[in-house]
Amino acid sequence: GLVLDRGHPLGAIDDAALQRRDDLAAGQVDRLHPHLLEDLVHDAGLAALDALELCQTLDRLPEPAERLRRGRIKREGDDVTIIAYAHGLQVALEAAKQLAAEGIEADVIDLRSLRPLDMGPILASFRKTFRAVIVEEGYRSYGIGAEIAARLQEEGFDYMDAPIKRVAQYEVPLPYSRELEQSALINKERVVAAVKEIL
Repeated sequence: GLVLDRGHPLGAIDDAALQRRDDLAAGQVDRLHPHLLEDLVHDAGLAALDALELCQTLDRLPEPAERLRRGRIKREGDDVTIIAYAHGLQVALEAAKQLAAEGIEADVIDLRSLRPLDMGPILASFRKTFRAVIVEEGYRSYGIGAEIAARLQEEGFDYMDAPIKRVAQYEVPLPYSRELEQSALINKERVVAAVKEIL
């Protein structure tokens, strides 16, 4: 089923114990309305899906849901590219709003899918802004952020004007105290600070 799991290897899901669990067997995917599925994936985030069968059935989704494979620009700007997914997208948008109030305009890219990873919008934005910050809720080491940073360096090196920055969960066991938990997770302040380091 759909499980928002505090101990998910791709990162923490805030207040996981309060989240709901739905029954989504792989055999039911074809019967889901594509807009319902898009809302489900957008709200929960692909990284929060504990049903690996669902993630692996993208080839069998109705045609309108094919857009879930492609990244999209959620906010446009010319100064920096912020790349995020799942809950990290909301953090990135909050950071972009704060940055805009200070005169810094950010392109915010919503990955929507990690595999396949759509590098098209990421590279197009990077060629415009020359700077990137990657936001992910998992650990910094060995995460999707490292993969995106490597691909940007390989495929967009000529456009790189500053080091690629990554904002991720601190590499500590996630505390069960809410206050300590929040201090370990990503937040807009850390994203804003990362952007300012490369401007």
